[in-house]
Amino acid sequence: MDTGMQRAADAATSVEADEDVDDAATSVTVIVCEDEDLARQTLTVLLEESLRIKVIASCASRAECLRAIEGTAPQVLITDLRLGGNTRGGIELIRQTRNVSPATLCLVLTATDGQGEMAPEAFLSGAHGYYRKGYVTGPGLPNLILRLAAGQWEIEPSLAAQLLRLEEPHLPAAVRAQRVTEASPPGAHGAGGHDPGVAARCRDETLALNPVELAVLRKLADGTAPHEIAHQLGLSTGSVSTYIHNITEKAHQRYAQGRRQEPTLSPGGPSLRPLPRTSL
Repeated sequence: MDTGMQRAADAATSVEADEDVDDAATSVTVIVCEDEDLARQTLTVLLEESLRIKVIASCASRAECLRAIEGTAPQVLITDLRLGGNTRGGIELIRQTRNVSPATLCLVLTATDGQGEMAPEAFLSGAHGYYRKGYVTGPGLPNLILRLAAGQWEIEPSLAAQLLRLEEPHLPAAVRAQRVTEASPPGAHGAGGHDPGVAARCRDETLALNPVELAVLRKLADGTAPHEIAHQLGLSTGSVSTYIHNITEKAHQRYAQGRRQEPTLSPGGPSLRPLPRTSL
């Protein structure tokens, strides 16, 4: 296991070090939406192994899930990306959930989006987390839910690494080489030797990642948990969540505006192998 994967695994299996998670509600209410019976049952069993999580509904369809959400307003919704044969069913469910229960935090677990192409749109639609099935297993899943309930945003490190590989070829050398250090004051885009005008010199100023966003994305790609990123960069966890949202929104806008031929890795770049299909 490489350093990034090990760091991500440590974050998934250790909640105690996260003070924000410790402040979460004693019992986090969760609704699961998964159209495959075995996967839905397995998710429910894994979640209920935690005394701090209560699965209040386990749904096989989007319509059933929406009825349950309207009646219970859960803290967290876990949804598959593909529902009822609709490859975007999970994203549509998230949008509907945001309308009927704005406080519900949504997590996508997918086996069909091996390249993570739908992650930016999922976040833009209101998701707070995006992982491929098979990446989070065992106690990692309930701990992930507890972090979401505490207000953290979550994205699988390998998918963050892909976003980084997509972004960096389009940045000037000065930006690609730039790193925001742990000593940089919060939000100081022009401090610590950073040129405040570098983002404006990118190909598209409105969609360019600023130095702090790049630093956050690089750390996510390394497998650093959001609360650790906040500590290392001298930011609040809320600020890190905002940066993650900005990163994924800009990536989605690039795709939507056709700034790349397709949302895959740059030519010659390493491939992101889909994870094998599992019982989840």
